[in-house]
Amino acid sequence: MAITEDEVFGQCADDPKLIGRQTQRRYKEVWLAYCKWIVERFDKGLGVNVTNFMRISWAEDELEEQMRGGGEDADQVFKPAWRLAEGFEKAHGLQCRNKGEKAAAGDEENLVKCEEINFHKVAIRYSANLSKDNVFACLRHIFHKVGKTMASGREVRIFCGVGDFVSKDRKVEFVFDNHYHRFLIRRLPPPTASSRATTGRPRTTMGLGAGERERVGTGLTDQLILDDGEAMQGWAEEDG
Repeated sequence: MAITEDEVFGQCADDPKLIGRQTQRRYKEVWLAYCKWIVERFDKGLGVNVTNFMRISWAEDELEEQMRGGGEDADQVFKPAWRLAEGFEKAHGLQCRNKGEKAAAGDEENLVKCEEINFHKVAIRYSANLSKDNVFACLRHIFHKVGKTMASGREVRIFCGVGDFVSKDRKVEFVFDNHYHRFLIRRLPPPTASSRATTGRPRTTMGLGAGERERVGTGLTDQLILDDGEAMQGWAEEDG
């Protein structure tokens, strides 16, 4: 039986060595807010990055584009992608099951633009009663416990909003939810001087809906369903 995020929350709450440790319920609230941030960005064709943990984004699939005909007027095709942070990998003695998913120098160019985590934004926008300090401390504890548990070689499956961060025998992978494996196609705009980091992102309409997730146990997936109107507020200036 794989260790899940619920067990990690319990480990954090019970560890007297953690400075400023919180209740298991508080860790769950923080993780839910973190997952909501990931989902909203990802469903809008953008990526997220947490230094020393992982990057989740979209990558252009040139092979699929060629299979669809290629050429200057061809569609741009994206697929979900992730990169494990080198610091997290080395600190816990982990290996990516797929070597191509290790962080690399070309990620900034090859992946759609990622937003760095903003603890204040996660607290204010995605929760009712969390503070920046709550989010920062709890996520730091959770990431640490996830790494230590994976380093033990045990099977681990941590829900991260758009899929599961999975480890067994210290080999890790990210398993995206099934509906994200559908290719996202975006018609290329007229050539401009702008970089692909700002103009070349998948145009998505998927959003979360009832029945799209199968995971049970923590109840996090049920709480991740966002109202479409709410999900679009507050990003117009940044995304425009």
